[in-house]
Amino acid sequence: MIDTDKYEGHTPAPWIIDWSHLNVDKELMQDAPLLLAEVKRLREGIEHALHIRLRHGQEEGWKELQELIE
Repeated sequence: MIDTDKYEGHTPAPWIIDWSHLNVDKELMQDAPLLLAEVKRLREGIEHALHIRLRHGQEEGWKELQELIE
């Protein structure tokens, strides 16, 4: 799991270099590939859990979870 607390105080989008926040922004930019990988991992996990629930006839909450991965 990624510690997202270290990104607190990053420059909000749209990104324009703000030298006073550069260190935090630099960490966020460097970790962008890790964050993307984590998003993909979580989406795959949610999708897998949905398929398991559906196989066992547990359809409640399916729509809400499906919306998270779309």
